[in-house]
Amino acid sequence: EIDDADAEAHYDMGLAYTEMSMFDEAVAEFEQAAKSKNHAPDAFFELGRCMQKQGDVVGATGYFFTAIERGAEGELALSIK
Repeated sequence: EIDDADAEAHYDMGLAYTEMSMFDEAVAEFEQAAKSKNHAPDAFFELGRCMQKQGDVVGATGYFFTAIERGAEGELALSIK
């Protein structure tokens, strides 16, 4: 597990890479962010979005389920379902 400040930095970098369609780099950042309990649901959701944008529906589904298992709530959980 990593501390929240590092996880947030990795998460923010992942979002930036996603916006630039640099999905491999985004995945690496979100994987680091997912090591934080507080950032895991959002990070796994974003990992699913990266997979989805790359056409990997099976991979995306796995990450979306993991986001729910790790505590995705509210609008995030509803957007997955």
